[in-house]
Amino acid sequence: MVQDEGTYTRVMAMFESRGLPVLERNVAQAMVPDSCTVLPNLRGTAPGMWFEKTTASSYPFPAYRTR
Repeated sequence: MVQDEGTYTRVMAMFESRGLPVLERNVAQAMVPDSCTVLPNLRGTAPGMWFEKTTASSYPFPAYRTR
């Protein structure tokens, strides 16, 4: 696992702009497998990930709720 700097920066900015404390679990959301391409999540803190193999692709992305 590696820390994605773009995700880390977004998480920090999101919490700081709202005056909320940044918890370790929030920072951990910037950790991604080094074998993926990170897909920015502009609606939340956890990024999506793109994995490819020669026979298949997978695009896991976190879910979000609307109100």
